[in-house]
Amino acid sequence: MPSADSANNPVLCLTPAVPDIVHLNAWSLRSPAQYHCSSVERPSGNLEDVLLRAQKIAYVARFGLGEFIKRELIHTVTGPYVIMFDESLNQTTKTKQLDVHVRFWNNGIKSRYLGSQFVGHGTALGLLKHVKKSLDQLDNSRLMSVSMDGPNVNFKFFELLQLDHAENYGGAQLVSVGSSRREDYVRVTKSTVFPQPFCGHRWLENLPVIERALAVWPSLNLYLDAVHRKELPNPKTASFDTIEAAHNDPLTIAKMHFFMTVARTFDPFTRKYQTNKPVMPFFGKDLAELN
Repeated sequence: MPSADSANNPVLCLTPAVPDIVHLNAWSLRSPAQYHCSSVERPSGNLEDVLLRAQKIAYVARFGLGEFIKRELIHTVTGPYVIMFDESLNQTTKTKQLDVHVRFWNNGIKSRYLGSQFVGHGTALGLLKHVKKSLDQLDNSRLMSVSMDGPNVNFKFFELLQLDHAENYGGAQLVSVGSSRREDYVRVTKSTVFPQPFCGHRWLENLPVIERALAVWPSLNLYLDAVHRKELPNPKTASFDTIEAAHNDPLTIAKMHFFMTVARTFDPFTRKYQTNKPVMPFFGKDLAELN
């Protein structure tokens, strides 16, 4: 039974003759900081009380089960993976804690806690050191990307990690996935039609791109107005600056219509000669008609 001070120091009570490691492990996972009492009888009937206080349960969970679970995780992550980390204040130690998770494929997308590091000043070099320490048992050559929040120190950390990764693994680069603003765009404009990617030297794609640009231009203006009214955060990206400059140009619509006219004029010609067939004998005539 629990002692008089069990309110401050919870006790786990097991009553088999020899403590069963399975029961001990199960209770250690279930009640690291709570009082539970389990009476498990063996056929022998020879019962002996085993008392485990909260500190002992936490010790078993951390240095017994915890190490086993981590080893199993390390053995499972054999393919490409992504790491995720977050920094927060540990309320017990009053120090900054870096929690690292790993996401990988194992008959589905799995996200698992990998470990924690206590950090001092959250500099980019410090983050790099602690993250690499957390990954020391994984195959770093299979690291694909890093998921993190957006403070500038994290961007500097990602830059340093890119350089370190390229140096150690033959110039390999991590995948950089930018922040998506589509949710804000859809919420403000009530539209799910988005601009198409544009490549200046791929002439066959010019016409559908400019037609889509004219179609979404009113929605883009709504999005820009919402940003200017501070209803949405400013993305502060080069593409946003380009759209904002076009928004401030009174001739933007005229320029886009002119571009569309030129694209429609040249589209049949360029499409006809984008072929492996012997059409060069007709090139001069078609070019003269185009002029």
